Amino acid sequence: MNKLLEVNRELREIPDPRLRSREFYIRKIMDTYGYDRENAEKAFEYMKYKRANYTLGLLCGTVGAIYARPIQHALS
Repeated sequence: MNKLLEVNRELREIPDPRLRSREFYIRKIMDTYGYDRENAEKAFEYMKYKRANYTLGLLCGTVGAIYARPIQHALS
């Protein structure tokens, strides 16, 4: 518990919200999986890549379904 409070105090000093969020998740990865700083940053970047990949696929699938459904109904 004291470790969490210490980390939260350090993160409060970071003024930029995006940088604070990045640091929070990197610290969380470090504490959860026991990674060092460099590997935790790599894991965070990979998580961002996978999230963007998933979101893009979801968006493309949704747009495809929205535009393909009326065409399917018109053909049947």
